[in-house]
Order: sequence, then structure tokens, then C-alpha cells
Amino acid sequence: MKNKYGHIILAFTLALIFVVNACKKENDSEDPAPVQKSCEIITPPDSLQVQIGAIISIEAVVSGFGQTVLLAFSIDSTQIFETSEMPYEFIWDTDGWLPGTYTLRADAFEDPIMASDEIAIILIDTIIPLQPPVPVINIIPEVGTTDTIFIFDASGSYDQE
Repeated sequence: MKNKYGHIILAFTLALIFVVNACKKENDSEDPAPVQKSCEIITPPDSLQVQIGAIISIEAVVSGFGQTVLLAFSIDSTQIFETSEMPYEFIWDTDGWLPGTYTLRADAFEDPIMASDEIAIILIDTIIPLQPPVPVINIIPEVGTTDTIFIFDASGSYDQE
């Protein structure tokens, strides 16, 4: 009888070991996957049209980095501002810039690791420059002298704005 119970206990032990090993996760012994690092410009939206002279607030967020992140903003590949303090924000005064499409880029650095995002900003110039009022002059050459041929009336003048 003693042998009969010994075989049952041995079979039960082997079955238990098999079940435990089968339930073990495949990657329990592996290192966890690295955290994905990202950088995203959240304002303004991509392809925003802005009137020249406007002030634009550019804000970016980063994730997956530690406490030593350096964020650099650039316009058309020329770095114009960098910060390591949150919020990662840059104020762009577009006064004096020419109309056109500009590529705005944010690059986040921590050691050699980098993440970036870029958007397009379209600067437009739709304001008509100020001009003096335009007088209305009527020339009636059919009759009269010089004093009566030219009639100047500023009451019909207008401003283009």
C-alpha cells in the first residue's frame, strides 16, 4: 500500500510543477520595456493662419523623460528659444516677419535621447495699409473758363478702410 500512495504523491507533485511553470509569464525574467519618450506641440494647432504682428503662444508637453529635460524651440531650423522649466512655452512676436509658411519645431533632450514634434504656421498679411482719403475731381471741359472747368468737391472723398 505504501508504494501506491507514493506514486500518487509523486504524480500530483509533478502535475503541480507543470501547472506552475505553464502559468509563468514568458517575460518574467526579462527587463521591462523602456518607456517611450515623446514631445508634442499642443498649441497652436498645425497649419494655423496668423496675421503678421500677432503674438503666438507655443506650448509643448513631454512624457517619458526624467527631471533634466531641455526643450528647444526652432523656426525653420534656427533655434530661437530653449528652456528646462515647465511649462515648456515660448512667446513668438510675429511683427516684422514676412508672409509665408514657417516650420515650428520642438526638440526635447535628456542625455543622448531626443524626441521632437513640428507644425506649420502660416503668416498672412491681409490688412490694407493706411492711405489718405481720395478726393473726387470732376473735369467738365465743354464750357466756361478755368475757374468753372475744374470742380473740386471733398465731400465725396472716402477712406479705403
